[in-house]
Amino acid sequence: MGCKCNKHSEKHSEESKKEIHCSCFTCDGSDQEREETQLKSCWEVNTFDVDRVIFTAPGLCKLIASGTISYECSTDNPSSNIIVRFWRGDPAVGGVVVQTLRVDEGSSVAFVAQNFNAITVMAPTATATVPARGELCITPNFKLPSC
Repeated sequence: MGCKCNKHSEKHSEESKKEIHCSCFTCDGSDQEREETQLKSCWEVNTFDVDRVIFTAPGLCKLIASGTISYECSTDNPSSNIIVRFWRGDPAVGGVVVQTLRVDEGSSVAFVAQNFNAITVMAPTATATVPARGELCITPNFKLPSC
């Protein structure tokens, strides 16, 4: 099934949706076409109670994104969790947390977040010998530049 935008009368084929995903909603209600790019990365935190940046967008871009974040088991008896924070602004100098998630060890969480430009992970029980590890899969959605 193709996607139909308000400002386009033609439907996008399944082939073209693989390259440009038609998602024509915006926060301001306009029907401007938007671009999505799927990204995947592994992360590791080996310091107790420190926010580690695992994703950042250029400048102060305010994204809408969906994805998953997973926290692998680091012991035979999983019992901890990580704290995932979505930030607007720089997390190191006065950024604002717009969403917080907890992910239990050995599990994954799906998310949809908006108006952020950075993601951090904090692992309260991480150490150099037993780090917290996982994976971030994210599909940021941003406005296409005008020609």
